[in-house]
Amino acid sequence: MVRAIGAKEGFEMVDDVNEDYTTSLEPLSRSGKCRAAAPNHATRSISSSTRALLEKRRHMERQANHLEYAVLSRLCRQRLAEDHANFVRSRLLDAALSKRSLIMEKRKLAKHGLSIPCLEAPHGSRCSSGRQGMESIMANFYSTLFRSGSSQTTTVLSPGEGVPPFLTSEVRHAIEAMPRGKAPGADGITVELLQACGPTL
Repeated sequence: MVRAIGAKEGFEMVDDVNEDYTTSLEPLSRSGKCRAAAPNHATRSISSSTRALLEKRRHMERQANHLEYAVLSRLCRQRLAEDHANFVRSRLLDAALSKRSLIMEKRKLAKHGLSIPCLEAPHGSRCSSGRQGMESIMANFYSTLFRSGSSQTTTVLSPGEGVPPFLTSEVRHAIEAMPRGKAPGADGITVELLQACGPTL
C-alpha cells in the first residue's frame, strides 16, 4: 500500500520550505489513514467462534460458575479438535492441489502442532489423575531428589547458641590433610583415629 502511494505521488523538492513540508506531509497522512492491522497468523488454525469461546472462558470466574466452566471447557476442547482436523485437512488438500509433497506437508504440520507437557509417573505412564495425583508425584520426586544418602546429620542450633567461625567442611579438610605417624596430643587421640571416624566426626 505504501509503495503504491509512493509510486503514485510525486515527492519532488520545492524551493519554499513550507510548501515542501506541506506537499510531503499530505501523501504520508493519506498512507497513514489507509493502514490496517496485519493478521496475527498467515493461516489461522482456530476459527473465530472457538476464539470467542476461549476468550469467554478466560474471563469467567471458575469458582462461582464451576458447572458452566466445566461445560464450556469441554466445548472448547471439542471445537479445538474439530478446528485442528479442518486445518490439517485444508493444508493437505492445498498441498495436493498445488502438487506439493504430502509427506513434507505432514512433517510441517507435525512441527506446527504444540505438544502439551504433562507429568510422567515413575513407571513411565502419563499422570492424568488430576491435581492430587500430580502433587503426590512431585512430592515423591523432590523428596527422593533432596534426600541425603550419607549418614551425616545436620545439627540444629539452639536459639542462644552462636554460629562457629568455621565450617564443618574446613574441619574435615584440615583433618584429612594432617600428616600421619605423629605423636598424639594431651588427649591421646591420634590422627589415624580422627581420620578413621569419617563424616560422623
